[in-house]
Amino acid sequence: MQLDTSQANKDAPALAQRLATLSAKQTKQPLNWLANFMGVAEFLARETRTGATPFQQPTANGAPE
Repeated sequence: MQLDTSQANKDAPALAQRLATLSAKQTKQPLNWLANFMGVAEFLARETRTGATPFQQPTANGAPE
């Protein structure tokens, strides 16, 4: 799947506003919530780019089964 960067660039301001709003609505430590959210998002993005799935278990040599 190829990312349409022009569409992503158009969507970015609205998505950033939604994320800021969600963060501001957190009653306890909104910056910690945002940091955790971004950490999970980064992890999931990496997993998606590498094509890994939760069902691929590494073998002893490190390659998926």
